[in-house]
Amino acid sequence: ESEHIFWLCGKAGTGKSTIARTVARSFDEQGLLGASFFFNRGKDERSHAELLFPTVARQLSDLFPEVGREVARALAKDSFSSHAHLKPQFEKLVLEPLACIKGISMPSAGLVLVIDALDECDSPESVKRILHLLSTIEKTTSVRLRIFVTSRPELPIELGFQDMRGDLHRDVRL
Repeated sequence: ESEHIFWLCGKAGTGKSTIARTVARSFDEQGLLGASFFFNRGKDERSHAELLFPTVARQLSDLFPEVGREVARALAKDSFSSHAHLKPQFEKLVLEPLACIKGISMPSAGLVLVIDALDECDSPESVKRILHLLSTIEKTTSVRLRIFVTSRPELPIELGFQDMRGDLHRDVRL
């Protein structure tokens, strides 16, 4: 209940991606999936950290027109927002638009973001930045947001979770 981030960690071949797809499908069927992103080191369009938050913003925009309008405003002000560094992307394309959905009907259980194979992100430094930014999601009061992350137990990810408060995330190792 209190943790905002659930981290499923395991070695290669332990079924993390299968679990992530099942979790995403289940939450989608319940109307609780806000967005998903599946990193893949072998695919250019799925290995770059800079694609994560624009993809999440697009999926949230499809669900909530209010979010879409705010994302469109942010891009109209600065068309480079989708190509910016991770922090401005996260703030302008995800956090600020989510803050505008206060008056709409939301599932009482909130929304879930699924991020699979974070270890396959192209840059270890980007991984740490992503985790730091995700740790600020608890500040979002307009919607109850939970994040489901899978990865291998690699050092940048371990360090990213160690830098978070303990009550912010729950870790399960396969």
